[in-house]
Amino acid sequence: MVVRTETCAFSELKVYPGHGRRFVTRSGQMVILVSSKVDSMYHQRKKSAKLMWTQAWRRMHKKINVEASAKRRVRKVIKDTRFAAGVNMAKVEENRKAAELRKAAVPAKPADGAKAAVVLQASVADAKAKKKAMQEKRKKAAASSGPKPVAAAKHAGKGR
Repeated sequence: MVVRTETCAFSELKVYPGHGRRFVTRSGQMVILVSSKVDSMYHQRKKSAKLMWTQAWRRMHKKINVEASAKRRVRKVIKDTRFAAGVNMAKVEENRKAAELRKAAVPAKPADGAKAAVVLQASVADAKAKKKAMQEKRKKAAASSGPKPVAAAKHAGKGR
C-alpha cells in the first residue's frame, strides 16, 4: 500500500497523513507545515535557507545529492563498407592500392601554416630594419643641429 504524503512548505520534509498543520494565507493559498517548530519559524518569517536543518539550506550548500540527468550515451558510428551488387571485391582492393601509390608518388608540400610563418618572420625582420634606419636618421639630424636652447623662466620664485 502506498502512503500519500505531502511536502512541508517551509522545510520540504514529508508530511504523512494525520501529521502536520494546514494554514490558509490571506491570499487563499494553503500551506502545509510539518511540525509546531516549522509553524513557529514560518510565522516569524524566517528564511528556510538560513536554517541548517531545512532542505533549502542543504540544497543551497550542496549537501544533497541532486539526481543528475543521465548523460546521453553517444553512439559510435561504425563505418561498414557496402558494395553494390555485381562489384568484384578484388577490383575494389586493386583500386585502393592504386590510389595509395598515387598519393605516395606526389612530393610532400609544406603546409600552409609553414608558409605563413616564413612570410611573417620576413615581414617582422623588414619592419625592424626600417625602424633601425629611422632611428639612425634621427640621431644624425639631432647631432648636426646642435644643442637646443633652453627657454628662460619668466617668473622666478616659489612656483609663481
